[in-house]
Formats: sequence, structure tokens, C-alpha cells
Amino acid sequence: MPAQPGGRTTPWRRSHSATTLGPPWWVLDLLGLDDEEVLERYGRWYLPGRDPDALRRNALVILGNTGHAGRDPRNGGHPVDSEVEAALVRYLGGESELLAGHAAWAALALGRDDLVRPHRHRSAVAAELASFQPSEQQPSQQPPGIDQTGAS
Repeated sequence: MPAQPGGRTTPWRRSHSATTLGPPWWVLDLLGLDDEEVLERYGRWYLPGRDPDALRRNALVILGNTGHAGRDPRNGGHPVDSEVEAALVRYLGGESELLAGHAAWAALALGRDDLVRPHRHRSAVAAELASFQPSEQQPSQQPPGIDQTGAS
């Protein structure tokens, strides 16, 4: 791992090639941290309002784009390992509507609507389910809160 000034390492620069299956190692690590730990490890990054959920939101989008481990017809072609599933379930049932919506988008992107449906009573989750295209087996093309230009 490359070192920063002061001898600290930069985990986000650890190699993760396009051929690597699954999410970068630090995404699941970050999603398992409490607020204090997120700020301690990643607080030097710009976090709007010093809110760790801004970083978690981005991590959930990464998880939705990289969380599959290969192809398996039982899960619509996208198996999800137990760590990815646990992270999605945690945020689908968590306090934050923002993160629940992003977790729903990620789960749908991974073909795991079975994880989302028990949380359909939540407004952010319901919005993602409503935009889900079952005939195409694809969630909305953009994570929640992102318009067509990519702006929040």
C-alpha cells in the first residue's frame, strides 16, 4: 500500500482491477464502521456537513456496481456473498431514508429484490421499487438522488 506523508497508508489506492470480482475491500469495511470511525479514517476527505452518511451513500453505489461475485442463475445471474448481503440488509433496515434508498438501488442492481421487498414500506425503498423494471431485471439507471447530469 502506498504511504502518505507521515507514514500513513492510503487504502483507497490499493489495486482493484476491472477483472477483480466483487467490491473493493474498503467498501465493506467502511460500511461496517460507526460515525466516529468513519470520521477518524476518512475525515480528511471532503464530507458535506462532516456527515459520514455522504461517504456511506457513495459506498452503497459502489457496492451496487461491484457487489456481484460472478454469475449464478438462481439470483438473476448475480450472486451476492454474505458480507455484501449483510451490508445491504443493514442499510435497508437502518435509520437513514437516504441510505435505505441507496441500499435498495444497490440490491436491485445486484438482482436481489428479495432483500428489498421486506422494506417496501419505507418511502425511499418504495421509490426504488417503483422505478425497478422487472421485465429488464434492471433498477433505475441512476442511484437515488442523481439526475441525468450526475448532479445530486
